[in-house]
Amino acid sequence: MDWIVCKIQVSGMKGLLEDFYACTKQIDCPEVQLVQDALLLIWPTVDFMENGVDQSVLYIEMLARLHFFKDSYPMIDELCQQCERWCAACPNPIFTPLCGFFQPPGGPLRTTLTGFSKAEVQCIKVIHNKAHAVSGSFDHTLRLWNLLTGKEIYSIPEDHSGYEHFALLHVDESTDVIYSASGPQIKAWHLKNGEPLFQLSGGTLDHTTYTTVLGCHSSLLTVSFGGTLCVWDQIQGTLQNTYHLTGLSLSTPTCILPLRSQGKVAVGFNDGFVAVVSLDGSCVTAKINCPISFLLASKDEKCLLAGFRTYIRVYKLDCSSVLKVLMTDLEHGGSVQAAVISQDGSSLITGSNDETIR
Repeated sequence: MDWIVCKIQVSGMKGLLEDFYACTKQIDCPEVQLVQDALLLIWPTVDFMENGVDQSVLYIEMLARLHFFKDSYPMIDELCQQCERWCAACPNPIFTPLCGFFQPPGGPLRTTLTGFSKAEVQCIKVIHNKAHAVSGSFDHTLRLWNLLTGKEIYSIPEDHSGYEHFALLHVDESTDVIYSASGPQIKAWHLKNGEPLFQLSGGTLDHTTYTTVLGCHSSLLTVSFGGTLCVWDQIQGTLQNTYHLTGLSLSTPTCILPLRSQGKVAVGFNDGFVAVVSLDGSCVTAKINCPISFLLASKDEKCLLAGFRTYIRVYKLDCSSVLKVLMTDLEHGGSVQAAVISQDGSSLITGSNDETIR
């Protein structure tokens, strides 16, 4: 363990892991592989250290991750004992693990993505058959990650100052385009190299704007105060049409949901309207007497759920109407925050700030 710590201090975690990679290619040893995998899990912790490598953190985390295997592998047992002896001899007060309480190597946790400048991560999209991910954060960056190595591929500077939410982070893999929107800031970037493609601004775009992309070679849609729907070309960023949705002249959007198989979009508003909108500006609406918090559709897009306050209302969608399905709404003890529908559409899971999942 002393050699591992010294190697990290001199060559960094990358240099140490390169040595382990070279070793595991030549030697089929499960114990060496476990140590290598544990170091991969520890790597984000080392990256987060700002004032040099803290030895105590390395010893404690290594012990907490490998403790599960000490009775099964003699080499792992010896490594854990070295960690325990170092902790016992440490002159400073530290916590010594008495059991394994971190995710061990070989478990579901592979790595932790770091590098967001301590800013809140708002959204993430997994792409390329789970090999990459695009993330948006309030450190004013979009980042492309390699999920196989846990490393950043590139970072795009993007200022979202003054806006409380990311209205959209969408990746169209068929055209290799990243779409990012927050309020009136709507931008498109080339996925392969992060180069900018276009930026939408002006007109009806303001802090009330919500944005969505319908899908491959389709349209980019924005909805703003007063039920103003704008249809944009998603490749060039040019405005194609503007519509004013009937009956929504005083409404402010609060959420948006693409219904891609139908070529439509569902929009929730602050005055309780739920609108299903077509690309030609026609729409059908339903009314709830509370602001809509979020919208969710089943996989076949025949069922639409609207979250509001402590309730969820279930609608059936068809080509010309939005029909309430249940006599009573689904209720939580606190404000409903999220929901998900099972693949077969038979079950609904909801979560709320009353700290329950139903």
